[in-house]
Amino acid sequence: MTRHEHRTVSIGAHIVRALRMKAPEDPLERRAQAAFSFMQATIAISLCVNAVVVYAVDRHDPVLGRMRLTGALISAVCIASLLLVSRVGRVMLAGRLTGLVMFGMLLMYGHYFGLYSGPGPFLMATVVLAILAMLESTRALAGWVALYLGAFAYGLSVAPLHPVSPLPSAIITNVVVATVIFATYMIEFRETLLEGLAAVREHADLLEISNLKLTRALEERDTLSDQLVQAQRLEAMGRMAGSIAHDFNNQLTVIRGYAELISAELPVATTASTDMGHLVNAVARASGITRDVLDFAAPHPIRLQPTDLTALLRELSPNFLRLLNTTVELRTELPKRPCFAMANPGQLERLLLNLVINARDVMPAGGRITVALAAHRDHIRLTVSDTGPGVAPDMRQRIFEPFFTTKGTTGGSGLGLASSYSIARQHGGTLAVDDAEGGGASFVMDIPSISSVALSTPVFNTAIAPRPLEDLVMVVVEDDAALSKLTVRLLQRAGATVTAFDNGEDAVAHLHAEAAALRAPDCIVTDLRLPRGSGAEVIDAARQLTREIALVAMSGFLEDPIVADLAEQRILSFLAKPFTEGQLLESIGTARQLAQLAVTAHVGH
Repeated sequence: MTRHEHRTVSIGAHIVRALRMKAPEDPLERRAQAAFSFMQATIAISLCVNAVVVYAVDRHDPVLGRMRLTGALISAVCIASLLLVSRVGRVMLAGRLTGLVMFGMLLMYGHYFGLYSGPGPFLMATVVLAILAMLESTRALAGWVALYLGAFAYGLSVAPLHPVSPLPSAIITNVVVATVIFATYMIEFRETLLEGLAAVREHADLLEISNLKLTRALEERDTLSDQLVQAQRLEAMGRMAGSIAHDFNNQLTVIRGYAELISAELPVATTASTDMGHLVNAVARASGITRDVLDFAAPHPIRLQPTDLTALLRELSPNFLRLLNTTVELRTELPKRPCFAMANPGQLERLLLNLVINARDVMPAGGRITVALAAHRDHIRLTVSDTGPGVAPDMRQRIFEPFFTTKGTTGGSGLGLASSYSIARQHGGTLAVDDAEGGGASFVMDIPSISSVALSTPVFNTAIAPRPLEDLVMVVVEDDAALSKLTVRLLQRAGATVTAFDNGEDAVAHLHAEAAALRAPDCIVTDLRLPRGSGAEVIDAARQLTREIALVAMSGFLEDPIVADLAEQRILSFLAKPFTEGQLLESIGTARQLAQLAVTAHVGH
């Protein structure tokens, strides 16, 4: 703002401060208060000056005398309006009152002199209309304009009644005063309007910013809505896939169990024995697929234990070689020192197998796969690299998504890398893909390392005797008839006496009946998903009876948090489906030794 603009704007502001005016509540009236007060003050002063000029022309003329009286009256009304603005803050009311006064002055002036004698009333009326345009609505302003146009038309159409023309000095005085007043009004109201426009622009900018924020919020809402719909679809798909995989696992366990029983009775090195071995291997691969589906459907906490990753990779290297053909070279880069981390060996084996199979599939013409292990300050880095075509940048954002695959309809299921990513996260680590040196892709897994492997947990002897369950009384709870029959047969084959139930309610009732008869089974093998009750209820009932009962929970995954906690505390043994005869007997042996430890600890207390 320039010095001149500051001076002109401050005229009305000085009047407002001098009269200690009350600020109106309406922001538009508040901005117009200073300019309007200035207008009313100058109208009163100009009318006084005009009365002096008219009095100097002819102080005895009756018409001019009435003009002086009218001017004095209008001055009084303007001063009253000014006081109304200053004391009450009613700018709108004062503006309308001044408009009516100016309308009456135009009629009076036109009646006596026409509008030929000077531009003063015309200019002042125009200024009043400008102020009313700021304050009034469109409809009210149209009414004011109609009134003023009527007064102008009347003044222009009526011949002057006064025969004496005004003196040149009076006309010059009127013109000068009116011009100065009009110019000052325009400057004053221009600044007021500019302040209003600045406020409008500020609000417009705020509104634009608000609109941008609203637009972004709507976009984020739409994105979150789409993600929610996608998550709900994946959740529904996961529940369906988990249910199918759970039932399919039961059938795979049956197929694998009977295949192993038949294979054990066949002569060694015969075609039938070899074919049965292929069948068992196919079931094992199918079990891996269902395990990936179950991990996707309901990721569950896995049990971690101190593990030497160097020794684990050294043991798994022969398994990797069996997966590769002669055109693919396998190279392992392992440190000489042990690398310990809290890990689940079985889960890490699945992760590594997925990565090696994925690397093999992208190199149909052959190449090299490098499995490297390196210990860093606070983490261990496991890298599986290949010399294949690599991963395009636009694919890296989706490569770990479930069911996403670049192998087409003849390739994989799209769950291998997704389950590997889930396993890495469950180990408290990360899994990412990057470019390998010399071309190809490199999958890098970082997991926290540990500095000590002093194990406080007991190491159990899981060697299987010829009939390891001789004279044991066992209860099997499984709703799948075929799997229940197979489990009973495997346990009876190991020497146990078995009672089977297909629901949790009957199993719990049996346990209470045995307890009333002062009998209790030696071991309970129960599925977690059961009709009429659950495996967790069966386990809870058994634990309330006695601590001597060995407990084995079997399922595709630990979907019950209570059972998962018991498995973590080594109170029961968990058996993952599908399982072999050896895994079943090993799990029962572990459960029996855990029960013995629980009894010993209880007696010690």
